[in-house]
Amino acid sequence: MKREEAKIMTYSGTMFHPFNPQPSEINILDIAHALSNICRWNGHCNHHYSVAQHSIMVSLELEARGFSPTIQLLGLLHDASEAYICDIPKPLKPFMEGYMEIEEKLQNALLYELMGFLPDEFEWLPVHVADEDSLWAEALALKTDTSFVPRIPEMHYRIKQLTTEEAESGFLELYDDLKVRIQNG
Repeated sequence: MKREEAKIMTYSGTMFHPFNPQPSEINILDIAHALSNICRWNGHCNHHYSVAQHSIMVSLELEARGFSPTIQLLGLLHDASEAYICDIPKPLKPFMEGYMEIEEKLQNALLYELMGFLPDEFEWLPVHVADEDSLWAEALALKTDTSFVPRIPEMHYRIKQLTTEEAESGFLELYDDLKVRIQNG
């Protein structure tokens, strides 16, 4: 099989081509469902905490810090590619040949379809900061040994235990709300 022909079947039954995604293959319902079922920290935490819930946390933290709905939406979607290529622990990504290039290309296709543009470095900066702060807040809440945490981030959002269904519906509700807020200017 050629790389361009590789495909996976999504939750909705769509045949998705991760190396060459078409706009018609990108579905926010598939993304929310998959991310709500993928556990952060590669499952090594004291309860299931999904990538969807992490994404909600980043978005709500950006709102609390005064960023625009567009930046909040970017925060919600910052890990959207993981719905199709899984959540690989951050320390491993640089050593997985080709993974980061695949992830970036897929993430760009998803963001362009779902947001209508590709964010620049300036727009990504607050998302990266909120994502990093969320990482350490999650470690403090979800790990039994927190001695590796370099700092205690100042966070507005508090981690709650959600079911996968609650994380999925929360992700979709926030996505819809942000899209409306962006459209209404």
